Parts: sequence; C-alpha cells; structure tokens
Amino acid sequence: MQSAKLLNSLVETLNPYAGRPVYLDRLHGNHGDALIVMGAEQACRRAGCRIVDTPEEADAIFVVGGAGLSSVWGGAYCELERYYEGSLAAKPLVIFPSTLSFEASDFVDRINHRPGATVLFARERPSLERAQAVAWGPRVLLGLDDDTAFHLRDTDWLQSLKSRTRARHLLIVERRDAESLGGQPEATVRAPSTLKRLAPMWLKRRVKLSSHMRSRTDTSFYRWAVEESERSLGISPKDVPVVPIDISQQSIVSFDRFLSLITDAAAVVTTRLHVGILAALLDKPTVMVGGDRKYAKISGIYQQSMTEMDCVRYFDNPLDPEEKSA
Repeated sequence: MQSAKLLNSLVETLNPYAGRPVYLDRLHGNHGDALIVMGAEQACRRAGCRIVDTPEEADAIFVVGGAGLSSVWGGAYCELERYYEGSLAAKPLVIFPSTLSFEASDFVDRINHRPGATVLFARERPSLERAQAVAWGPRVLLGLDDDTAFHLRDTDWLQSLKSRTRARHLLIVERRDAESLGGQPEATVRAPSTLKRLAPMWLKRRVKLSSHMRSRTDTSFYRWAVEESERSLGISPKDVPVVPIDISQQSIVSFDRFLSLITDAAAVVTTRLHVGILAALLDKPTVMVGGDRKYAKISGIYQQSMTEMDCVRYFDNPLDPEEKSA
C-alpha cells in the first residue's frame, strides 16, 4: 500500500520543468475530452513548460488524464505501452488527474518496473483510494488534484464564452454508452452507407441528430430531468424549449456547436461530466447526475472540485431502484 507523501498540486509537480522540453500525450475522444486536453495545455503553460512534438526530444512525458485508465474504458493502457521499455521508460512520466481502477490490467506491474520516476494523479478520492490500496514501487508517487478542465477557469477563452451566454433553452444531456445510468449502451445510429461515403460531415451530423433527438425524448431520464428542472431550478418547457442531445458525441455535433449549446442554455441537466463542468464554469444552473456508485466518477469529482459552486446540484442515479427505496 502507498504510504509516501501525497502530492496535491499538478502545477507544482510540473514547476521543476519550467523552460524545459516536455511531451504532452494528448487524449483523443469526445468533446469533453477536448476540454480535458485544453485544460492540460493550460496547466503546462502555467508551469512554464515548453511542449515539444515527440517524446524522444523531451525531458519528461506528461499524459493527459480522463477515464482511460479505468476498467470502464481502459484505452489509455495501450497508449502507455511505449513508455514501459527502451529510452522512454527512463524518462519521468506524469499522468495527469484521472479516474483510476486496475482490475483488468497489468498496468501496476508495468509502471513499477519502469526505471524512470512516475507520478500518478487521481482526480477524485475514490480513484485515489483504489490507487492507495496497490503496492507501488519506490519510484511511483501518487497525487490528488482537480480534473484538468478546471484549469480553464479564469482563462481568456472562458471569459469570451461568458460574454456570449444566453438563456435560450433547457439542455438535457444523457449519455447512453458504457457509463449510462442503466448500464447498457444503446445501438449506434448509423448513417446510410451512400451518405457516409459522399456527404460532408455537417450533413451526416444533421441526419444522425434528427434520429438521436427523437430517441432522447422517450427515456426515463428525460422525464426526470424535465421534472427536476421545474422543481429545483424553476425552469419549465413552458418557458424555454427543451434540447435533448448528447452533445459530447463528435458524430452528432461539432465542437463549436457543443460550446454554443452550453453557452445558450438557461440550465443544464446532464449525466456527462464535462458538460456539467463547463456549464458550471459558465455559472449556468447545473444539475449533475452520477451513475455507478462503485465507479463514482461524477460523484467523486463533484465532491473533490464542485461542492462550493453554488450553481451546481448533484444527484445520485435517480433511476437506480436502490436510490428510490433509500
């Protein structure tokens, strides 16, 4: 079990690399992941690091965080393979704040055998506790700090978004993948093959969006979200139109549209973490809903980073029978 001093500031951990070349291994995924990357870049700028194009020319390797090191997704495990052997294994490795679980991976063993130092940041306490229960080697340090999207706070970019905020609709964002409230992903909405081959992306998105929105208005979460918005926020479909879109999906909306749907919202009800984070940073009335209590990603990040944000309300899964009977 980990007993060494716990690091509590990502930027302070990066400060020794001020003015030095570092490689930032960026995350690829949905629009929420794009906010994580933008925040990670901002953290590097605040620490004065000089980001280079390849890990070979860097003094240290920084890996953008997220849910990729969790048992739900696990995609980052493959991304890290190249840092376990050869010359890159000797370089310091800093894994930015992440949701962590190691049940189905040899990650712990591979990290422990790296000759270079490794710093592993959790972004919520449940992940930290899972990490602290592991037997790490002497070259591994653990830390706890906010999701890197919070580094966008007070940036010129965020201030620009704030200057354009409106209150035009109620935005309801329900994810229906491996992290859905019901635990079952929905079937993918696929465009016709001819359209996929010949049509521009904007047209593909329009075709998929129409079917997507119809499916999102006939769910238990949608009905709960509308009722909760009226009850706790005082915002009703009689006042503003309801926009039920999982805006984090790149196949449904562009990143610019993702931003505008949040900035134009009178309120946001969401099971998507980074939709809630950006809405809260923009001071929008925000209802965030967590799913799997064992995974505890959203509830943990709310407790770690958002309890003092007056515009945010958090609910455990309202569709969970155990929650209803509690």
